[in-house]
Amino acid sequence: MRARCETPQIQVQSANTGSCRSRDADWQPAMDVDEHGMAGVHRAASQGLLDECAGLLRSDPSLVECRDSVGNTPLHWAVVNPDLVAVVVGTNADVNARNRKGDTPLMKAVARDRPRSVSVLVDHGADVSLQNALGRTALMMAAELGNPEIVRCLLGHGADPRVQDASGWTALHFASLGAWPQYESHRGAMKALLASGADVNAVEKTCGWTPIHVATDASAVRILAGAGADINRADRDGRAPVHYLNADGVAELHTLNARLDAVDRFHRTALHLCASPEKAIILIALCPNDINRPDAQGKTPLDWALTRPEVARVIRERGGQTSNNVSRCSIM
Repeated sequence: MRARCETPQIQVQSANTGSCRSRDADWQPAMDVDEHGMAGVHRAASQGLLDECAGLLRSDPSLVECRDSVGNTPLHWAVVNPDLVAVVVGTNADVNARNRKGDTPLMKAVARDRPRSVSVLVDHGADVSLQNALGRTALMMAAELGNPEIVRCLLGHGADPRVQDASGWTALHFASLGAWPQYESHRGAMKALLASGADVNAVEKTCGWTPIHVATDASAVRILAGAGADINRADRDGRAPVHYLNADGVAELHTLNARLDAVDRFHRTALHLCASPEKAIILIALCPNDINRPDAQGKTPLDWALTRPEVARVIRERGGQTSNNVSRCSIM
């Protein structure tokens, strides 16, 4: 069953003020739409059907402004086909139109991993600095996706790598988070961002994390440290990168002379919070005196590891004890 288009308002939240502003979109009245709120021009664009979409726009040029139920224009959907993007842009489409989430066609092109569509849009004036309702830019999305080609394209058109979203994350945070060993593309994105002036020690607002706190592997640590990252920086809980990194990351920190015995505000070391046996092995080897170190509650690493059997086994085999045994030994 088909419904009729209304003329609702789009709510776009400002990343800087946290407030919402309303604006009337040029929604097309009396347009037949399907149960998903999409008109024929949206469906054609979403499938990349160049001839069909172009024909609809020729027959009624005002369709270029038609919005679906979530505020997407035909150009938002057209990003699946760069040739179609060029056609739609040529019909005086608003290249910076926002949907209900504040996403622009450029952001959609990035999210769909369409570098050619990104190139067409920026060449036709798409604003690379715009932020959506979460404060995220197209550059942040490209960094999260780990596409260095798109990252370089956006940077080349003036995207600022130092911009933070509503939570304080930068594009470098997103790229660092995804830089697992098998994802060379994320490391390429990191290098491109750093070469363009990304703040390697930018602090996000919720936990106080810098990019190295969210880094996932030794290679990401190496890149960030080489760019001047503070390898011992504490977050709001007093936790350093060693508390979060995997075993390979800890080994890399060791080569950089980082403090591997750092404690958080609860006096817990990385071994107290350790979730993998591999990390436990390297921490005990490098910081043997921490194996029975009590935290602020008097709990040892083994106390905390009892819910993680493999970690508990590693600690116990290397001399770790529970707080009860440590106390008993100190009395005897």
